[in-house]
Amino acid sequence: CWSEKLGYPCCNYMYNTEVVYTDQDGEWGLENGEWCGILFSFAYDLCINKGGYPCCDYITKVVYTDEDGKWGIEKGNWCGIRS
Repeated sequence: CWSEKLGYPCCNYMYNTEVVYTDQDGEWGLENGEWCGILFSFAYDLCINKGGYPCCDYITKVVYTDEDGKWGIEKGNWCGIRS
């Protein structure tokens, strides 16, 4: 992760972490009050949201793929995986 070379971890929930600050190194978020580097914020809005299914909050295993994209399961419910 790019932020590790600067002494900060990558955000654990990259798809669900709000960008708080951006600099020449990348986009930064806060988790548990600590700075972390965001790898995939560009993909935040790129997900399936067909038929009322939400986007997955976390990096999720692909369970099914169809013409709309990739699907996973979180908390027992279907969700669209961000591309």
